[in-house]
Amino acid sequence: MATVKAQNSLKVAGKQHLSPGSHALQTYHEDATEEFNAGAPLFFAAGLVAEITDPVGDTEQIVGIAMHDASGTTSADVVVGPALPGIVFEGVLGNVADDLYALLAADVGKLCCLRRDDTNDTWYLGANDSHATNPAAGAGCRIVGLKDAVGTVNGRVYFVFMATRQNAADNGVVAGTIY
Repeated sequence: MATVKAQNSLKVAGKQHLSPGSHALQTYHEDATEEFNAGAPLFFAAGLVAEITDPVGDTEQIVGIAMHDASGTTSADVVVGPALPGIVFEGVLGNVADDLYALLAADVGKLCCLRRDDTNDTWYLGANDSHATNPAAGAGCRIVGLKDAVGTVNGRVYFVFMATRQNAADNGVVAGTIY
């Protein structure tokens, strides 16, 4: 499993140019007793946002990425980078099996899934992930560029959420984001 430090968890690319109330960011209310960190993918649970499980199941439609840590207080405001296809995010592309994945030029365009690094309580994109070709789990993200140089181990990439999650083998629709 990739090891991802908190500062390298998922985030909106160029978020320093966005602020709460800007067109891109949304504010929702936190579910009870949440403990997610900034960079966690969120879904709606009875109208409140909560951290999704790993791997992303086909029934959990992603709302977006938490821009700050959970407060642990029910209905507290949570600023979210919404999982819209036009918003570019950045995250680590790591190997699910170990900590040794090196970026390839061929990674651009790849479909992949979000995975959790339970050791550091952070999230990354799973390279060579069996869920990216599993119709039941489906790939929810597409890599659109490399932030780090080819050859960088557990390097950062730019990605977008798919409007519909797809099976990499036949591009069949599995499930969408909430948008």
